[in-house]
Amino acid sequence: LMLRKLLLALFIVISAEAWTNEQLIESVEKTCPPTVYKCPKPEYILFKSKSWSWNEQAVKNAPTAELFRRARHLNEQVADLLRDTYCCSEGPCLALCNIFEKKEIDLINDFPANGQDLLDLHLAELEPHREFIEAWLRSPNEYPDSRGRVPAELEELFDDIHKHQHLIRRKLREQKLRKQQIF
Repeated sequence: LMLRKLLLALFIVISAEAWTNEQLIESVEKTCPPTVYKCPKPEYILFKSKSWSWNEQAVKNAPTAELFRRARHLNEQVADLLRDTYCCSEGPCLALCNIFEKKEIDLINDFPANGQDLLDLHLAELEPHREFIEAWLRSPNEYPDSRGRVPAELEELFDDIHKHQHLIRRKLREQKLRKQQIF
């Protein structure tokens, strides 16, 4: 009898919901922010005219919602589960949220293979990034990190490469011609 009471108490504790539906919705919204090119998967989105919102009922009724409500702690594993279930991060479903994949220019796509060529230009516009590029070239396996994130310095470098691409291209052409002894 004592064992049954203990098991019943344990079952109640284990099956008790730890998180509310409101916390679920808030967590899903924070896990899939449009600012990092994420939006709801088609089954979790509602449209009102040209804007969209989360289909809260569908979010609450998903099998993952029950797992979330029973989770002891909100940790990276729970966030990954929410992201995998509810978030769209590539392909046509991003267009539903008016998020379109950005095609990077070749100078950015070719990084870090072109890193030394960029350094060799000695452009004032890229000098603030010299130390970062050199560190990247010395230890390329450190980037991106284990979660696929890249440092802010890389985004800043790419912004500057994009901003000064015409100058960089001209200088790279001149450098190539000098190496071929044509210029």
